[in-house]
Amino acid sequence: MKKYKIVNKYRFFGAISLIMVILFATMFFMVVNAKSTSNVALVPVYVGEGDNLWQLSIQHSDGKIDIRDYIANVISINNLSDSNIKPGELIMFPHYND
Repeated sequence: MKKYKIVNKYRFFGAISLIMVILFATMFFMVVNAKSTSNVALVPVYVGEGDNLWQLSIQHSDGKIDIRDYIANVISINNLSDSNIKPGELIMFPHYND
């Protein structure tokens, strides 16, 4: 195995410092983006007989987002493989606070 020797310690510590600054800046921006989703409240709804995802999504959406996008969000939040739901299932609907 090849051994490395630090020729210029100021350049080495400068490079390490730069890498650390970039790493911390990246983590800071990730935390800031994660906070932007904190304005979402999840409303639990039990599926009744004859209910479908489209109908329930229309009832729970605020109309500010396209219903197809809203349904895609509901499917994603509930880890559903498609839009088929069964009576008795608990579905979480997002409510976006301004």
